[in-house]
Amino acid sequence: MRGTTLWIGAAGILTLAAGAQAQGMPDSLNMSCAQAHALVQRSGAIVIATGPTEFERYVSGRSFCNPDQEPRSSFVRSADDPQCYIGDRCVDVDYPIR
Repeated sequence: MRGTTLWIGAAGILTLAAGAQAQGMPDSLNMSCAQAHALVQRSGAIVIATGPTEFERYVSGRSFCNPDQEPRSSFVRSADDPQCYIGDRCVDVDYPIR
């Protein structure tokens, strides 16, 4: 039963990802670096495709991360720059146990 539930969950995630692509998820490869960076800054937080099957959530600052996360600079390929600074990604912070 558990294996079936995991499989259905994975299939659901793939369906959502495919649906997002079909709905026109912004794709960094179809934008200039300046356009991609401006989109993140304007949106605050947004999911952007960086290839046919790759996507990530990018943010314009710490206020768009969870309290146990911090922003880290993120670089992606764009139409005119292979190392475009698009904004930040929220990454988990490992706090030492005291």
